[in-house]
Amino acid sequence: MHTNSDALDKFAQKNNIAMILLFGSRVTGEHREDSDMDLGLLFSDNGYDYTAVIRELMNIFPDVALDIVVLNKSDPLLNFQVISNYEIIYCPVSEVFLQFYTETIKKYHDMQKIFKLADNYLENFAGGVKNGTITCNPPKVN
Repeated sequence: MHTNSDALDKFAQKNNIAMILLFGSRVTGEHREDSDMDLGLLFSDNGYDYTAVIRELMNIFPDVALDIVVLNKSDPLLNFQVISNYEIIYCPVSEVFLQFYTETIKKYHDMQKIFKLADNYLENFAGGVKNGTITCNPPKVN
C-alpha cells in the first residue's frame, strides 16, 4: 500500500478521525490487483460529512477502489470481523484502539445469544414444513 502518511494524518485530524484500520484481503494477503481497499474509520464524534471524507480519501488513495466502514455505526459482527484481521494505519492515541477492541469483543460476546436464537429460529423454520404447509415454532433458547 502506497500512501502519503502526512496527508493521511492531516486528513484524519481535519475530519476528527480517531483511528483508521485497514482490513480485509489487503491485510490477509489474498488481494488481487483489482481488489478494493477496506478501511474502517472511527470518528471522534458524530459530526462528519461522509461525502467529503470519501472524496478526500480518494485523493489520498487515487489508484484503488475504496470500501469504507464507519466503525462508530457498524454492527458488532462487522466490527469483530475487522479486528480479526487488521492493520492500524492511523491511531495516534493507543488507548483509542484498545477501547474499540475491548468494546467490540464485549458487544460481539453479548450478541452470541442473539446469533444462537437466530440460528435456532432458522432451524425451526426450515424443519417446519409438513404436507406442504410451512409452520414456524418459536425457537428454544438453551
